Amino acid sequence: MSVDANLKIEIVSLLLGESFQPSVKKRYGKEATLSVEEFHLRNLTGRRRTSVQAAFINEKEFFDPQYDHDFSNLSDSSRCMRGDEEYERPKGWYRIALKVKGKYPDGDDWLGTDGWRSHSVPGEWPVSYHGTTLKGAKGIIGSHYTAGERAMYGRGIYSTPDLSIAERYYAQVFTSETTGKRYKVILQNRINPREREICSFRDYWLIPVPKGTSAEEEKDIVESSIRPYGILIKELIDTDDDLCLDEGRRNQRKTRNATSNTMTNMRVMIEVVRLMMFGTIKTIKGIITAIIAMIRLVGMMLGLVESFTTTTVRTTKAAWEIIATVLLILMIVMKLLMKVVTVMKALVTILLIKMVQAMKAGWRKSAPALVKLMDGIRQRQY
Repeated sequence: MSVDANLKIEIVSLLLGESFQPSVKKRYGKEATLSVEEFHLRNLTGRRRTSVQAAFINEKEFFDPQYDHDFSNLSDSSRCMRGDEEYERPKGWYRIALKVKGKYPDGDDWLGTDGWRSHSVPGEWPVSYHGTTLKGAKGIIGSHYTAGERAMYGRGIYSTPDLSIAERYYAQVFTSETTGKRYKVILQNRINPREREICSFRDYWLIPVPKGTSAEEEKDIVESSIRPYGILIKELIDTDDDLCLDEGRRNQRKTRNATSNTMTNMRVMIEVVRLMMFGTIKTIKGIITAIIAMIRLVGMMLGLVESFTTTTVRTTKAAWEIIATVLLILMIVMKLLMKVVTVMKALVTILLIKMVQAMKAGWRKSAPALVKLMDGIRQRQY
């Protein structure tokens, strides 16, 4: 996958919700260009470092293409460590490197050493990811900075070491005006292990920001605790609906599928109950008819005994009545069995039809109640 300068600037514009242009030399004055530090602070806190609004990006000062890396065709699954934490390389993504070397007063040890390695080095910070939706304060919880009191583990900056969680819930999806293609975007950070708190669910890391912290103190906390050093993008396939939909639309679709499948299941159950009640009534009716016939048979047998000493004609007549009654009982039993078979056949047919219809409607893709509950919990944690 190739990423040119125009696409990079378009992505930064998307992340900050403003339009930026490539920096050009001007005859008079000096351009207000966006720095990496400004991008860092605004993305995480929504605050500006200065009152000057930048409109341009100096590509040579903002991006560091020598550290760009294409993981889209990565096949190596070697286990890596960064900052003494397990690091899964972002398979399927392309990393746009930000020019962060030499930008912070404590040096560059937090980045570790260059080149491929599977082990950590002294002073290195572990890797985390956070979402890129800019609504109010920034970070993996949409409003964790200005309204972070609602966060489950306290006020502060949340990120996750699990790339799949960041992708599933908080990656931003957009269609590029440069290429016409669709992409997902998330940010790759390094997080200070001495400043972070590991939440009870280890999928989440927190940089605490106490209530009442001033803007200047927030800036210092951010710059000393969590530092974005790469923008990860993934090209989406048009036919992959799950990947092309943002999380809100996926949740809406899950809700629609779950509702549709619930209604389908209810219709199936109602049909089954109706057939069972119909079959039960018919069965009871047949049993009552058989009992009446048996009573008639017993009565006839008693009459036969009573009339045994009478004329041969009466005996013969009673015998024929007995035979007729037995045949009647056999016919009733046969009809009853036929009705039972018919009901069972109809029941099985209805069940099969409804199962196929439910499967076509997306039964297999419906979100179980437990998964929906866990998703809700994860979203609140973010």
